[in-house]
Amino acid sequence: MTTLETLRATLLASMGGAAAFERMFSARTFRSNRSTAELDAADQEAAQAFAAIAAACAAQGRDDLTAELQAQWLARFVRLWIVFQHAGARTANWAVTGPANFPVERNRKRMETEHRRLTELLEHGKGACHWASRRCAIITRRQSTPCELADGALDDARARLAARQQRQERMRAANAASPKSRPYAAYQLSNNSAEIRRIAARVAELERKAAAVHQVEAADTAPAASEINGVELLENIAADRLQLRFPGRPAPAVIDRLKQRGFRWSPREGAWQRQLTNNARDAARWILAAV
Repeated sequence: MTTLETLRATLLASMGGAAAFERMFSARTFRSNRSTAELDAADQEAAQAFAAIAAACAAQGRDDLTAELQAQWLARFVRLWIVFQHAGARTANWAVTGPANFPVERNRKRMETEHRRLTELLEHGKGACHWASRRCAIITRRQSTPCELADGALDDARARLAARQQRQERMRAANAASPKSRPYAAYQLSNNSAEIRRIAARVAELERKAAAVHQVEAADTAPAASEINGVELLENIAADRLQLRFPGRPAPAVIDRLKQRGFRWSPREGAWQRQLTNNARDAARWILAAV
Protein backbone atom coordinates (compact mmCIF):
# COMPACT_ATOMS: atom_id res chain seq x y z
CA MET A 1 0.00 0.00 0.00
CA THR A 2 1.27 3.46 -0.90
CA THR A 3 2.03 5.75 2.03
CA LEU A 4 3.59 9.20 2.33
CA GLU A 5 6.96 7.52 2.90
CA THR A 6 6.71 5.47 -0.30
CA LEU A 7 4.83 8.02 -2.42
CA ARG A 8 7.83 9.32 -4.39
CA ALA A 9 9.05 5.82 -5.22
CA THR A 10 5.54 4.84 -6.33
CA LEU A 11 5.21 7.87 -8.59
CA LEU A 12 8.64 7.35 -10.16
CA ALA A 13 7.93 3.66 -10.74
CA SER A 14 4.68 4.55 -12.50
CA MET A 15 6.67 6.74 -14.90
CA GLY A 16 9.25 4.05 -15.67
CA GLY A 17 11.92 5.34 -13.32
CA ALA A 18 13.72 8.62 -12.67
CA ALA A 19 15.53 8.76 -16.02
CA ALA A 20 12.34 8.14 -18.01
CA PHE A 21 10.47 10.74 -15.97
CA GLU A 22 13.16 13.35 -16.70
CA ARG A 23 12.99 12.61 -20.42
CA MET A 24 9.25 13.33 -20.35
CA PHE A 25 10.09 17.02 -19.84
CA SER A 26 12.45 17.35 -22.81
CA ALA A 27 9.77 19.11 -24.87
CA ARG A 28 7.50 20.31 -22.06
CA THR A 29 10.00 22.68 -20.44
CA PHE A 30 13.58 23.92 -20.55
CA ARG A 31 14.01 23.60 -16.77
CA SER A 32 16.42 20.80 -15.93
CA ASN A 33 14.98 20.33 -12.42
CA ARG A 34 11.31 20.20 -13.43
CA SER A 35 10.89 16.50 -12.65
CA THR A 36 12.28 17.00 -9.14
CA ALA A 37 9.97 19.97 -8.61
CA GLU A 38 6.97 17.87 -9.71
CA LEU A 39 7.80 15.19 -7.14
CA ASP A 40 8.40 17.79 -4.42
CA ALA A 41 5.00 19.34 -5.16
CA ALA A 42 3.32 15.92 -4.97
CA ASP A 43 4.93 15.22 -1.61
CA GLN A 44 3.82 18.59 -0.26
CA GLU A 45 0.27 18.25 -1.60
CA ALA A 46 -0.14 14.80 -0.08
CA ALA A 47 1.27 15.86 3.29
CA GLN A 48 -1.14 18.81 3.49
CA ALA A 49 -4.07 16.60 2.54
CA PHE A 50 -3.13 14.00 5.16
CA ALA A 51 -3.09 16.72 7.83
CA ALA A 52 -6.49 18.02 6.65
CA ILE A 53 -7.99 14.53 6.70
CA ALA A 54 -6.66 13.87 10.21
CA ALA A 55 -8.15 17.16 11.41
CA ALA A 56 -11.52 16.39 9.78
CA CYS A 57 -11.68 12.95 11.38
CA ALA A 58 -10.72 14.35 14.79
CA ALA A 59 -13.40 17.04 14.52
CA GLN A 60 -16.04 14.32 14.16
CA GLY A 61 -14.54 12.09 16.84
CA ARG A 62 -13.55 9.44 14.32
CA ASP A 63 -9.77 9.25 14.66
CA ASP A 64 -10.15 5.54 13.98
CA LEU A 65 -10.99 6.36 10.36
CA THR A 66 -7.95 8.57 9.71
CA ALA A 67 -5.61 5.94 8.27
CA GLU A 68 -8.34 4.37 6.13
CA LEU A 69 -9.44 7.68 4.60
CA GLN A 70 -5.87 8.84 4.05
CA ALA A 71 -5.16 5.65 2.13
CA GLN A 72 -8.30 6.09 0.01
CA TRP A 73 -7.44 9.72 -0.76
CA LEU A 74 -3.85 8.86 -1.64
CA ALA A 75 -4.85 6.05 -3.99
CA ARG A 76 -6.95 8.46 -6.06
CA PHE A 77 -4.24 11.13 -5.86
CA VAL A 78 -1.71 8.73 -7.36
CA ARG A 79 -4.09 7.84 -10.22
CA LEU A 80 -4.82 11.49 -11.00
CA TRP A 81 -1.11 12.43 -10.84
CA ILE A 82 -0.16 9.65 -13.26
CA VAL A 83 -2.91 10.66 -15.71
CA PHE A 84 -1.78 14.31 -15.52
CA GLN A 85 1.87 13.48 -16.17
CA HIS A 86 1.06 11.22 -19.11
CA ALA A 87 -1.15 13.96 -20.58
CA GLY A 88 1.68 16.45 -20.17
CA ALA A 89 4.21 14.11 -21.77
CA ARG A 90 2.25 14.39 -25.03
CA THR A 91 2.60 18.19 -25.17
CA ALA A 92 5.35 20.56 -26.27
CA ASN A 93 6.29 23.94 -24.84
CA TRP A 94 5.05 26.96 -26.83
CA ALA A 95 8.66 27.96 -27.43
CA VAL A 96 9.31 24.90 -29.61
CA THR A 97 6.10 24.95 -31.65
CA GLY A 98 7.21 27.58 -34.13
CA PRO A 99 8.97 25.58 -36.91
CA ALA A 100 7.10 24.96 -40.13
CA ASN A 101 4.75 22.00 -40.26
CA PHE A 102 4.66 21.67 -36.47
CA PRO A 103 1.16 20.40 -35.46
CA VAL A 104 0.31 23.49 -33.43
CA GLU A 105 -3.44 22.85 -33.24
CA ARG A 106 -2.95 19.27 -32.08
CA ASN A 107 -0.49 20.46 -29.46
CA ARG A 108 -2.97 23.10 -28.26
CA LYS A 109 -5.63 20.44 -27.71
CA ARG A 110 -3.16 18.27 -25.84
CA MET A 111 -2.20 21.18 -23.60
CA GLU A 112 -5.87 21.79 -22.85
CA THR A 113 -6.19 18.14 -21.85
CA GLU A 114 -3.12 18.50 -19.63
CA HIS A 115 -4.68 21.56 -18.00
CA ARG A 116 -7.93 19.68 -17.29
CA ARG A 117 -6.00 16.82 -15.69
CA LEU A 118 -4.06 19.28 -13.56
CA THR A 119 -7.29 20.93 -12.44
CA GLU A 120 -8.70 17.55 -11.40
CA LEU A 121 -5.54 16.83 -9.43
CA LEU A 122 -5.57 20.20 -7.65
CA GLU A 123 -9.30 19.97 -6.85
CA HIS A 124 -8.72 16.55 -5.31
CA GLY A 125 -6.09 18.05 -3.04
CA LYS A 126 -8.09 21.14 -2.03
CA GLY A 127 -11.18 19.06 -1.26
CA ALA A 128 -9.48 16.62 1.11
CA CYS A 129 -10.94 18.10 4.31
CA HIS A 130 -14.51 18.34 2.99
CA TRP A 131 -14.31 14.87 1.46
CA ALA A 132 -13.04 13.35 4.70
CA SER A 133 -15.79 15.04 6.72
CA ARG A 134 -18.46 13.65 4.40
CA ARG A 135 -16.95 10.17 4.45
CA CYS A 136 -16.79 10.21 8.26
CA ALA A 137 -20.45 11.21 8.44
CA ILE A 138 -21.50 8.53 5.94
CA ILE A 139 -19.57 5.77 7.67
CA THR A 140 -20.86 6.84 11.06
CA ARG A 141 -24.45 6.74 9.83
CA ARG A 142 -23.95 3.29 8.36
CA GLN A 143 -22.50 2.02 11.62
CA SER A 144 -25.17 3.61 13.81
CA THR A 145 -28.37 1.94 14.96
CA PRO A 146 -31.73 3.55 14.07
CA CYS A 147 -32.08 4.73 17.66
CA GLU A 148 -28.64 6.37 17.58
CA LEU A 149 -29.45 8.14 14.32
CA ALA A 150 -32.80 9.38 15.63
CA ASP A 151 -31.28 10.57 18.91
CA GLY A 152 -28.37 12.24 17.07
CA ALA A 153 -30.70 14.19 14.78
CA LEU A 154 -32.78 15.25 17.78
CA ASP A 155 -29.71 16.38 19.74
CA ASP A 156 -28.48 18.43 16.77
CA ALA A 157 -31.86 20.14 16.38
CA ARG A 158 -32.04 20.91 20.11
CA ALA A 159 -28.54 22.40 19.99
CA ARG A 160 -29.52 24.65 17.04
CA LEU A 161 -32.66 25.73 18.89
CA ALA A 162 -30.72 26.58 22.05
CA ALA A 163 -28.19 28.61 20.03
CA ARG A 164 -30.98 30.60 18.36
CA GLN A 165 -32.71 31.24 21.68
CA GLN A 166 -29.46 32.46 23.24
CA ARG A 167 -28.88 34.74 20.27
CA GLN A 168 -32.36 36.21 20.68
CA GLU A 169 -31.68 36.94 24.34
CA ARG A 170 -28.34 38.60 23.52
CA MET A 171 -29.94 40.84 20.88
CA ARG A 172 -32.74 41.87 23.24
CA ALA A 173 -30.26 42.60 26.02
CA ALA A 174 -28.08 44.68 23.69
CA ASN A 175 -31.07 46.73 22.52
CA ALA A 176 -32.26 47.22 26.09
CA ALA A 177 -28.79 48.44 27.12
CA SER A 178 -28.68 50.93 24.23
CA PRO A 179 -32.29 52.01 23.60
CA LYS A 180 -31.28 54.97 21.43
CA SER A 181 -28.82 53.28 19.09
CA ARG A 182 -30.47 49.83 19.15
CA PRO A 183 -27.62 47.63 17.75
CA TYR A 184 -30.11 45.14 16.32
CA ALA A 185 -32.93 46.12 13.97
CA ALA A 186 -36.47 44.89 14.44
CA TYR A 187 -36.25 42.66 11.36
CA GLN A 188 -33.23 40.85 12.83
CA LEU A 189 -35.19 40.00 15.97
CA SER A 190 -38.19 39.02 13.89
CA ASN A 191 -36.19 36.79 11.54
CA ASN A 192 -34.45 35.04 14.40
CA SER A 193 -37.78 34.54 16.17
CA ALA A 194 -39.22 32.95 13.05
CA GLU A 195 -36.23 30.63 12.85
CA ILE A 196 -36.75 29.68 16.50
CA ARG A 197 -40.34 28.69 15.75
CA ARG A 198 -39.26 26.68 12.71
CA ILE A 199 -36.58 24.78 14.60
CA ALA A 200 -38.90 24.24 17.58
CA ALA A 201 -41.41 22.60 15.25
CA ARG A 202 -38.62 20.46 13.85
CA VAL A 203 -37.58 19.43 17.37
CA ALA A 204 -41.15 18.39 18.15
CA GLU A 205 -41.28 16.34 14.96
CA LEU A 206 -37.95 14.66 15.72
CA GLU A 207 -39.08 13.90 19.26
CA ARG A 208 -42.10 12.05 17.87
CA LYS A 209 -39.94 10.17 15.41
CA ALA A 210 -37.34 9.25 18.03
CA ALA A 211 -40.05 7.95 20.34
CA ALA A 212 -41.52 5.86 17.50
CA VAL A 213 -38.10 4.46 16.58
CA HIS A 214 -37.36 3.48 20.18
CA GLN A 215 -40.78 1.87 20.43
CA VAL A 216 -40.23 -0.15 17.25
CA GLU A 217 -36.74 -1.11 18.37
CA ALA A 218 -38.02 -2.31 21.73
CA ALA A 219 -40.89 -4.25 20.19
CA ASP A 220 -38.60 -5.69 17.48
CA THR A 221 -41.44 -5.68 14.95
CA ALA A 222 -41.23 -5.69 11.15
CA PRO A 223 -42.05 -2.49 9.22
CA ALA A 224 -45.72 -1.95 8.44
CA ALA A 225 -46.31 -3.18 4.90
CA SER A 226 -49.12 -3.09 2.37
CA GLU A 227 -49.47 -3.88 -1.33
CA ILE A 228 -50.73 -1.61 -4.10
CA ASN A 229 -50.93 -2.87 -7.68
CA GLY A 230 -48.42 -5.60 -6.92
CA VAL A 231 -45.88 -3.24 -5.33
CA GLU A 232 -44.96 -3.63 -1.65
CA LEU A 233 -45.16 -0.38 0.30
CA LEU A 234 -43.34 -0.29 3.65
CA GLU A 235 -43.31 2.38 6.33
CA ASN A 236 -39.91 1.68 7.84
CA ILE A 237 -40.06 3.75 11.02
CA ALA A 238 -36.70 2.53 12.29
CA ALA A 239 -34.97 3.79 9.12
CA ASP A 240 -37.32 6.79 8.77
CA ARG A 241 -37.98 5.78 5.17
CA LEU A 242 -41.01 5.06 3.02
CA GLN A 243 -39.97 2.17 0.79
CA LEU A 244 -41.38 0.76 -2.45
CA ARG A 245 -40.36 -2.75 -3.50
CA PHE A 246 -41.29 -3.73 -7.03
CA PRO A 247 -41.48 -7.37 -8.18
CA GLY A 248 -38.92 -6.54 -10.88
CA ARG A 249 -37.27 -3.55 -12.46
CA PRO A 250 -39.88 -0.80 -12.93
CA ALA A 251 -40.64 0.49 -16.41
CA PRO A 252 -38.61 3.56 -17.48
CA ALA A 253 -41.68 5.78 -17.15
CA VAL A 254 -42.23 4.58 -13.57
CA ILE A 255 -38.57 5.18 -12.72
CA ASP A 256 -38.92 8.73 -14.04
CA ARG A 257 -41.96 9.27 -11.79
CA LEU A 258 -40.09 7.84 -8.79
CA LYS A 259 -37.15 10.19 -9.29
CA GLN A 260 -39.47 13.10 -9.99
CA ARG A 261 -41.08 12.63 -6.58
CA GLY A 262 -37.84 12.24 -4.66
CA PHE A 263 -37.49 8.45 -4.46
CA ARG A 264 -33.99 7.02 -4.82
CA TRP A 265 -32.87 3.43 -5.32
CA SER A 266 -31.15 1.82 -2.31
CA PRO A 267 -29.23 -1.36 -3.24
CA ARG A 268 -28.77 -2.18 0.44
CA GLU A 269 -32.52 -2.05 1.12
CA GLY A 270 -33.54 -3.39 -2.29
CA ALA A 271 -36.15 -0.65 -2.50
CA TRP A 272 -36.96 2.79 -3.86
CA GLN A 273 -37.20 5.05 -0.83
CA ARG A 274 -37.43 8.56 0.54
CA GLN A 275 -37.87 10.08 3.97
CA LEU A 276 -41.03 8.97 5.73
CA THR A 277 -43.41 11.94 5.62
CA ASN A 278 -47.02 12.62 4.64
CA ASN A 279 -45.73 14.06 1.36
CA ALA A 280 -43.92 10.77 0.74
CA ARG A 281 -47.15 8.83 1.33
CA ASP A 282 -49.01 11.05 -1.14
CA ALA A 283 -46.20 10.68 -3.69
CA ALA A 284 -46.21 6.90 -3.33
CA ARG A 285 -49.95 6.70 -3.95
CA TRP A 286 -49.61 8.95 -7.02
CA ILE A 287 -46.80 6.77 -8.43
CA LEU A 288 -48.47 3.43 -7.73
CA ALA A 289 -51.76 4.56 -9.22
CA ALA A 290 -50.09 4.56 -12.63
CA VAL A 291 -48.25 1.22 -12.28
